[in-house]
Amino acid sequence: MKKLSVWAGLAGLLGGLTACEQPLFSNLPAADTGITFVNRIVENDSINVLDFEYTYNGAGVGIGDFNNDGLADVYFTGNQVANQLYLNKGHLSFENVTEKAGVAGKGRWCSGVAVVDINADGWLDLYVCATVSKSPERRENLLYINQTCQPGGTPTFREMGQAYGVATAVIRPMRPFLITTMTVTWIYTY
Repeated sequence: MKKLSVWAGLAGLLGGLTACEQPLFSNLPAADTGITFVNRIVENDSINVLDFEYTYNGAGVGIGDFNNDGLADVYFTGNQVANQLYLNKGHLSFENVTEKAGVAGKGRWCSGVAVVDINADGWLDLYVCATVSKSPERRENLLYINQTCQPGGTPTFREMGQAYGVATAVIRPMRPFLITTMTVTWIYTY
């Protein structure tokens, strides 16, 4: 009898979870949001799932208020496509400011991003992992330091990975993560 009541309770719980009247999320078209980023992978003789197992590991997304206007902006990293920064204009409408901001990724295969105020100036910065290339220079991670802007304006960034000592050319960094204490931020990649 006890087993039956447990199963009946579990069935009721699952039934309640699946009986939602309306979906929690809905697909919004790019024409409405302004976000057109697609991390398209084009396979060839060296970039394919048989020869390179990480082909479809994906890239990354970072969300933060890069222009200090109180709205969450979106930064996408791309593998064979350029990274893109979209400023939130409100009401789920975004503007692509990648070129103005200077954060396209330098043509690297980027696999992840961490959003952090690395220099504690009140403006969010971007730490981007680069991978895949046989050239160590093209595997150097990127640290985009926010050069500030007027609140609500378009931020500009300066790539300073070398200056901060974090432009490591690890063989296969996948995603960055950060550990911050009161005085120091450590950057790790895995």
